[in-house]
Amino acid sequence: MDLGSLAQITMSSALITFANHPEAFLTLPVHRFLWGYDDTIIDTAKPFLSLGGQLKFDNFGLLVTKNGTVSERFTINTGENDKDKMNIIEEIDGHDHLTFWGSTECNSIEASDGSIFPPSQLDRNTTLHVFYPNLCRRLPFQYEKTVEISDGIELYRYRMPLDVFDDPAHNPENQCYCEIDTATCPPRGVINVTDCTMGAPALVSFPHFYLADPRLREEVLGLKPDPLKHDSYIDLHPTLGIALSGKSSIQINIQVRKSDMFSSVKYLDQGLILPVAWIEMGVEELPESLRSLVYHGTYSTAAAQLGLTVICVIAFIGSGICLLCTFARRKQKPCATLKVKIPTETELKSQAS
Repeated sequence: MDLGSLAQITMSSALITFANHPEAFLTLPVHRFLWGYDDTIIDTAKPFLSLGGQLKFDNFGLLVTKNGTVSERFTINTGENDKDKMNIIEEIDGHDHLTFWGSTECNSIEASDGSIFPPSQLDRNTTLHVFYPNLCRRLPFQYEKTVEISDGIELYRYRMPLDVFDDPAHNPENQCYCEIDTATCPPRGVINVTDCTMGAPALVSFPHFYLADPRLREEVLGLKPDPLKHDSYIDLHPTLGIALSGKSSIQINIQVRKSDMFSSVKYLDQGLILPVAWIEMGVEELPESLRSLVYHGTYSTAAAQLGLTVICVIAFIGSGICLLCTFARRKQKPCATLKVKIPTETELKSQAS
């Protein structure tokens, strides 16, 4: 977040004071770190940030604004008039597109929320899109393979493309995600979401900089990218269009922006990208009640459809046979015969008047 000179001086003084304070480095339970805790630095910065309308929370926490509620108002198509648009987002807060990015395609919100997709879209050659509110953009998923879960149910696995966070040199479609004013693009493997995070220099990548520029991993110790742990996928029921399992792994990073007012960051290189945390959300095993519904939705529905199909075929064949027999009888035996008998001799009698 950008602060004025007066705010930077005040914050710098506060940081110097806090650096020598025993509570400058905190040990917190995971719950408080994620969902918010009282922080003296935030209290000091609050008056300056509030003036610009940037501060929308009272405590500091990685997920402080993500407490199970959604601040935006989403308008989603129910599919009543067009089943091909079922569960597709049409508007966010009354707007049918975003304004963060550099092209109409990148600003599009035409995507699912990731829970249900129109079954008509579940084609192996069709790219699906899921909207990520935290990233202010939609992300693509492409068919990879068919997998099998319990009860022999087959699902289509759609995986996030490996080049989804690549720079424009490797993925030209990502040019629109670079900074609009300067056309500056982050290194390969990360996407700049500063405009989506109240101006904070935040970037997003796969965990441990998986598939990113190797130099990013060289600048941070302890990173071990693993494709089995750090990618994202969705397993979809091919008939119902419901996501039955999947995993989404995203890493949040902060880019160092030096300021003469903050001496505490003078030892860090300008533009250094530092991982803050990576978050994994997923579903591995369905509860018994939902598994039963999926089972009946897969097999009972299929059995009913097969039964109706067989009945219709039998009825069609029976009707055809009856019609053929009727036509055959009519051809062999006429329905009526008209006979006309003409006498061989005709007698004329004249009568006297």
